[in-house]
Amino acid sequence: MGRWIVGVDAGGTNTRAAGLDLDSGRMSFGNAAGANWTVHGPVVCAEQIGGAVVEALAGNPPQALCITVAGYYPPDHQADAQRWADTLWPGVPVRIAPDVLAAWAGAHGGEAGVVLISGTGSICYGRATSGSEARAGGWGPLFGDEGSAYAAGVLALRRLAAQVDCIGPATALAERVLERWPELGADLRNWLRGIYRTGWGREQVANLAREVKEAAEAGDPVCVEILEQIARDLALQAVGVERQLQEAPLPLAVQGGFGATSPLIAHCLRQTLREAGSALHLVEGRLSPLNGAVLLAVELLGGKELVMRAREVLL
Repeated sequence: MGRWIVGVDAGGTNTRAAGLDLDSGRMSFGNAAGANWTVHGPVVCAEQIGGAVVEALAGNPPQALCITVAGYYPPDHQADAQRWADTLWPGVPVRIAPDVLAAWAGAHGGEAGVVLISGTGSICYGRATSGSEARAGGWGPLFGDEGSAYAAGVLALRRLAAQVDCIGPATALAERVLERWPELGADLRNWLRGIYRTGWGREQVANLAREVKEAAEAGDPVCVEILEQIARDLALQAVGVERQLQEAPLPLAVQGGFGATSPLIAHCLRQTLREAGSALHLVEGRLSPLNGAVLLAVELLGGKELVMRAREVLL
């Protein structure tokens, strides 16, 4: 049967699970719909995560699980989460944690460092060699998410509205959004009003970031300015974590479907860190967040040799 452990990376859009047989090194995977704890709640999260784990295990009993979940805040959610985990996997060690922990473990292979996540939302997390940890951001769209795809979308909408009102420069983004979402309106003013008519939410606004990035890469100065602001906001989060950890130098990895895919953001991020006197240095992530969750699951079984072996398999 083997010794199967499972890591789960549950985000707002997708839930992914990876099973690893510690004896053979064989892996299998499972997928389900999004399972953001704050957005979807414990019932939906249990259903989606449970389904992905069953698929990843393919009939094998788990020895340990690490479930990392977007929108999960332990002081508010831990009791409910532990209750359904005990119901689904009685007697099995289960660690439930925010998704940023898997991103950190994956980015640095479980070793000291800082990770910035810039996807739909944003958050920064770091752990020092002493084991002390710190975070910044992760406050959500109401009064946070600086440096995220959502934040870039909001900035884009403000620039488009400024163009309509003749208080800001014209941007190539206008033509791009009219072409991509023609159902919102035939001209820019009606298009912007269409966002209210159709009830756009966080995910739809975040989708604008792709158009911003492509327009910036084509040289549109307004969109370049937006990405530079995104990079500065990400740098502030990283410096905040560095100050809390009080350790230098530390590696910094950027992950997420938005911030990690833009060379312009990476360039401006390096520049802002230098200007702030930070000792953080950008590195490529070693593993995916999903594999990071697998590493965290291995830790539940104890033993440095076991963790090192799992790291070798995942790398």
